[in-house]
Amino acid sequence: RRTPDVPVPQPRRPQGDVLVRPIHWATEVDAIVELECADVHGFDPQAYRRYRAAQFELMRPLHQSGQLQWFGLWCDGVLAADCGLMRTQVTPGATARFQRVATHPQWRRRGLCTALVDAVARYGFEQWQAAEQVMVADPEDVAIGIYRSLGFAEFEREWLWQRKSPQDAAA
Repeated sequence: RRTPDVPVPQPRRPQGDVLVRPIHWATEVDAIVELECADVHGFDPQAYRRYRAAQFELMRPLHQSGQLQWFGLWCDGVLAADCGLMRTQVTPGATARFQRVATHPQWRRRGLCTALVDAVARYGFEQWQAAEQVMVADPEDVAIGIYRSLGFAEFEREWLWQRKSPQDAAA
């Protein structure tokens, strides 16, 4: 969880020429799906691509209503990372929740995720006037250090179980 009053040190400058902006939903969702399918961690690649594409179709009405914004990070002109930000209501004072932060494997370890999360967090506080932001992260994953460096602090734990489908278990 992070609130707007948490002081955040200036994050390290990412390597490369970086642009973070909301995606053009009508023309860039396919590129986002491709980026997110670059590293599927043991899932059937075709099934995972269909799953992510279907998720974006389900999120389209949330985007159209102003409840969800999806961001891309372009580094040296290449789409290298993305994430979403969803809010509980379309009014100031809402809680904003990060959605699926992803960096293409070839673009990792360059400070891009830090730059993306920092820019999107600022957007949530400045443009949406969010009262707080939350992010769910694996406490054993390297990304948790990035989020903590940007002022996010643990406030609760949740446990998830996952059972892979037969085609994913074979992947």
